[in-house]
Amino acid sequence: MVVLENRELQTGNGSKPPERSTRHIVFRIPQGLSYREGDHLAVLPRNSPAQVRRVLTRFGLPENAHVKLRFNGVGKSLLPVDRPIDVTLLLSGYLALQDPARRSDIEMMAQYAETESDKAALTAERRDRVWELIEQGAVVYVCGDAATMAPAVEQTMLAICRDKRVCADDAAKTWLASMKSEGRYLVDIWPKG
Repeated sequence: MVVLENRELQTGNGSKPPERSTRHIVFRIPQGLSYREGDHLAVLPRNSPAQVRRVLTRFGLPENAHVKLRFNGVGKSLLPVDRPIDVTLLLSGYLALQDPARRSDIEMMAQYAETESDKAALTAERRDRVWELIEQGAVVYVCGDAATMAPAVEQTMLAICRDKRVCADDAAKTWLASMKSEGRYLVDIWPKG
């Protein structure tokens, strides 16, 4: 395909550059292909063989393994779902392996983890990162609903402290109180409604 036009649609405000890029790209469609309104063009990554081998090794999969992805959403998926696919092909051309996993990715993986130990390992990774940031002097800012969100965050913080410091609930509560008194646990909440 030949690119006929490629322009940025995000302009930003004044001298501040936009936070993301959205491009308008026009292609010359090769002879024999047709296009109708609503058709989509997918741009798939091409991962290096070394990246693919690293993932196969990490998950203990042979290069000739086949997997079947289940589609749990609505609409269409860019992934080859509900049919067997060669795992090397899947990792080579359908997934961006170099991108870091987002929090939503990890939460989704934990939701569909087949064993409790896999689920715990995925959630532990996030807890480890939160604790690492706290140990580096991070300030926690809780902003939101007082009825559900704020208590859930506080309980999570206490659980992380109990786990990382291997301490009882009273010691974790004392730790959180000291975070608050040092101005490192700030709360800006409002009643639901």
